Amino acid sequence: MTSDSNSDYAPVRNLTYSQAVILLGVPEEGREQFIADMDVEGMINQELRKAVNERTQARQEKDQALQEKDLALQENADLQKTVEDQSGIITELTTELANLKVQLENVKTSKAELDKTARQLKDSLESLQQSSSANIFAPCSMTSRFMTAAKFLLNNNSC
Repeated sequence: MTSDSNSDYAPVRNLTYSQAVILLGVPEEGREQFIADMDVEGMINQELRKAVNERTQARQEKDQALQEKDLALQENADLQKTVEDQSGIITELTTELANLKVQLENVKTSKAELDKTARQLKDSLESLQQSSSANIFAPCSMTSRFMTAAKFLLNNNSC
């Protein structure tokens, strides 16, 4: 072996067999850093085992926290989407309500106009009936048609 390849494994050169076996509990990609950070050569097996277990537990807790964070972020995104959807629905309903209020006002105006027209027609009808009863012997076909139209409008004014 060359000295370069030996330098890659230098941190593990002075470990006992038991220490090396315990270090197998540390994933390979983080093992070298763990050895450098923890001064493994100066630890007894029990200390090393405890350090590896604590590292493993810390990693698991970190992974769990990351999963919970991801879940919370997803729930937050879902809630934000729901809020946006509900906001859109509220906007649509508000617009529809405003349109319905305008239509209601238009209907009220139309009804008032129709009521006024109906009163005028009724007054005209009564006036014609009075004049036709005074002039009973001279019926006019035009008056008769007007009276029929006025009665029709009165009967069909259901607003």
